[in-house]
Amino acid sequence: MSFRDVSMETQVELWKSHSLCLLEAIGQVVVVIDTEGRITAFNSFAEEMFGLSREDVLNQPFSKVFEHVTKAYHYPINTIVKGEELNKKEVNYCPFLRKEGFFLHDTALIRNQMGDIIGAMWLYQDITEQRKYEREVAKAELLAAVSELAAGTAHEIRNPLTTVRGFIQLLASKHANEKDYYELMLKELDRANKIIGDFLALAKPRANEMGLCSINHLIEDILLLVESQANLHDIGVVKDLSGDIPLICLQPDQIKQVFLNLIRNSVQAMPDRGLLYISTKLSDQGDFVLMEIKDTGVGIPADRMAKLFVPFFSTKTDGSGLGLTISYRIVKNHGGDIQVESEEGKGTVFRVSFPVSAGA
Repeated sequence: MSFRDVSMETQVELWKSHSLCLLEAIGQVVVVIDTEGRITAFNSFAEEMFGLSREDVLNQPFSKVFEHVTKAYHYPINTIVKGEELNKKEVNYCPFLRKEGFFLHDTALIRNQMGDIIGAMWLYQDITEQRKYEREVAKAELLAAVSELAAGTAHEIRNPLTTVRGFIQLLASKHANEKDYYELMLKELDRANKIIGDFLALAKPRANEMGLCSINHLIEDILLLVESQANLHDIGVVKDLSGDIPLICLQPDQIKQVFLNLIRNSVQAMPDRGLLYISTKLSDQGDFVLMEIKDTGVGIPADRMAKLFVPFFSTKTDGSGLGLTISYRIVKNHGGDIQVESEEGKGTVFRVSFPVSAGA
């Protein structure tokens, strides 16, 4: 072997090493194929994402490695066949992992010095957490705007309502024969006053002292309040409250308001009998207290799920659309989180989590 051959070999190995470093530096899944559809590069992000080793897939046909995936999703092969590159194609299902979320796909044709196509590169990124974060930020900004509006207008509306209510009560005492009309007016005024109260709670939740609380005890207290309504609608309540839950630092009145909102929502979703499951447990790492409220009710349509915690949005005809928004804000203020899953006709699950160090 001549010195020139050794030098050329060294250069090729050096080029391969540099190429692999570049593929790793991209920070996302990168798969490269040649014009025959064989995999020529498979970075560590691809290994981790798909659970495959580079040694097992190199020089293997892409279509064989991912034979469980419909050919419509064989992005690098389709790029070569059609000559069309993908630019940040966002989809909400990943057939490679068989899961829903948010995923970005990019492809690029690879050409030699003569301009001939010699392969294609596929870049894949799971941006589900990023999209969730963006939604949380947008939700927080909306809550802040609504809170500012609420703080500036609620008191101005409540004051004249108080005056009107006083005069209606005075008139009612002088016109006993029209008592029903006055009672109806007072009832509607009280309803308006409650909505204003919700406004104020959204703007600035009532200040209560933090204290060490038992989540299980708070749940038991709320169940006493909704027990009669559940019995009225023939709803069975199944409890599975873990005895391993530690006391955590919370504002008990606010957390009771959250639990009352969520449990009432579940009960109201089952007008003609059903089952209400309530459970608590400690997370596997022991850093979060987890609560789950599950019903067998009507469920929430998929097109309404994204709006569930948006102010003034309600799935009920007589709802103000602030109950879940206030609950969401209270839980977030405690460093916790609320997640919802629902299937129309089968029921809804609310999952609430609080850090063990909540409020500390």
